[in-house]
Amino acid sequence: MRQRFIDLSQTYITDIRRLEAIEEGGFLLRRFEDQPCPMCGALPGHQHIPHSPADLERQQHSAQAEIRKIERDLESLKPTIQNLQTDLAGSREQSENLAANIKNYEQDILSLRPIESSIRESYQKCIKVRDDVARSVALYDRRIDLLNRRQEIEMLRIGRQVAEGLIIGIDESEGDAFAQTVKLVLDAWGYPGVHTVSWDQQSYDFSVNGIPRGQNGKGVKAIFHSAFVVAFLIFCREKGLPHPGFVVLDSPLVTYRKPILYKRHGELAPDEAAIAQTTLDLKFYEHLASLSAVGQFLVIENNDPPSFVVGKAKITTFSGQNGNGRPGLFPPLS
Repeated sequence: MRQRFIDLSQTYITDIRRLEAIEEGGFLLRRFEDQPCPMCGALPGHQHIPHSPADLERQQHSAQAEIRKIERDLESLKPTIQNLQTDLAGSREQSENLAANIKNYEQDILSLRPIESSIRESYQKCIKVRDDVARSVALYDRRIDLLNRRQEIEMLRIGRQVAEGLIIGIDESEGDAFAQTVKLVLDAWGYPGVHTVSWDQQSYDFSVNGIPRGQNGKGVKAIFHSAFVVAFLIFCREKGLPHPGFVVLDSPLVTYRKPILYKRHGELAPDEAAIAQTTLDLKFYEHLASLSAVGQFLVIENNDPPSFVVGKAKITTFSGQNGNGRPGLFPPLS
C-alpha cells in the first residue's frame, strides 16, 4: 500500500512538471506573439493562422490552476505516506522483536525438552498407578459386595423366615428324612462302611459317619455330591415337590481315575484308594438305570461306562479338538 501511494505521488509530480511546461510554453508564446514566424519568416500580419492572445492566457491560467490543485493533493498525500512509513518502521521493529522472542522461546524449548520428557514419563507412571489403584478399589468394592451378597444368601439358607405361615427352608425332621434318602443311594451304590448319614441344620449339608461331606478327599466328595443330587431328585419325587426332572453329574467317578493318565488330579488318597477297590462304579450305573422312570441323568465322565450300559443309555464320545467327531459337550464358537 505504501508503494502505491509513492507511485501516486510520483504521478502528481510528473503531472505538475507537465503542466509547468505547458504554462511556460504559453508564457513564451505570449512573449513572442508579435515576432516573425520561426519557420517561414512571415510577419504576424501575414500568418495564415492567427493566434488570439486571449487563448494563450486562458491556457496558461488553466495550467496554473491545475498545478495548484495537484500540489494540494500532493501535500495531503505526504502525511499519509509519512504515517505509512512510521507504521512500517514500527511493524519492522515489532517483527524483529517477535523474531528475537521466538528465538528465545525456541532456546527455552530446547533446554526444557529433557525436563519435559522426564515429567511426561513421571506423569505416565502416575496415570498407571492411578489406574491400578482405581482397579484395585473397584475389585475391593466388588469383593465387599460379593461378600455381602454371600452373607445374605447364607442367612437365607440357614435362617428361617416365616410369613403367613410359610417356612422358607426345611426343618430338622425333613433334613433327617433327606439324609436317609442319601444313605439309601450310597447303599445302592455299594459305598463301603456307611453306618449313619445325618443332616446338619446349621450348614444345610449332610455328614457320613459323623464326618462332614466337605472334609473328605476329592474323589469321595465327588461321590457324595452325586449322591446328594440323585437323592434330591428321588426325595422331591417321593414328596411331590417340584423338580426339573433331570440332573447333570460331572466326573462323579473321579476316584476310579488312572493317576498316570490324569496327573492333574494327583495321587489317590487312602479313602479314594479304598473305594477304587470296590465295584461302586458298576453299581452306580446300575442304580441310575433303575431310576429311568424317576428322571433323566446326564453323566459326564472320562472313563468308559460298563458294557451293560450301552443298551440302556445313549452314549456320546467326545473326541477333543484334534479328534474326529464331536469335540465336546458345547459346540465350538466357530
